[in-house]
Amino acid sequence: MSVENLQEKARSIVGSATQEEKEIIFIWMQVLQEKFAGDILRQVVPKRFDVERSKNGSKKDSGTLVCEITVTEEMSNGYHNMHGGCSAYLVDLCTSLLLSAFMRSHVSLNLNVDYHLPVPVGTTIEIVSTTRALGKRVLSTRCEFIHKEKRTLLVSGSHLKMPPSETPAKL
Repeated sequence: MSVENLQEKARSIVGSATQEEKEIIFIWMQVLQEKFAGDILRQVVPKRFDVERSKNGSKKDSGTLVCEITVTEEMSNGYHNMHGGCSAYLVDLCTSLLLSAFMRSHVSLNLNVDYHLPVPVGTTIEIVSTTRALGKRVLSTRCEFIHKEKRTLLVSGSHLKMPPSETPAKL
């Protein structure tokens, strides 16, 4: 992706996040589209990105990222609804993209997903990811899948992340 294309895509996102914070989302998306579930990632469309930075320690940094995706057959289970594994992947992806504005590198500690209603193929959903707590050691987020037309809650999740360890893992 050219620099101009990256900047143009970032400008298409509304919200209070800086241009640089919006560009970081697309840089990560470009890197990750060649990894696990890249075909699904390419269908995720960031729509709104709000970031609030603390001033004089009066309150903590916070953020919200809203993405959109339409459920396709490749995301479905045998009942033509979004597969639970796909939902978990999207919770992980969207909350991680949100956190990229606050910490460049982070790894998962815990991922929880609750399935409230089936999400049939053809359904367009808004994926709303919000920060809950942004500490030095643990980052906490919440994620909700909302039916775009009916405005009903379909899936919700929470995701805890942390900075990666400095030392390599021992086998």
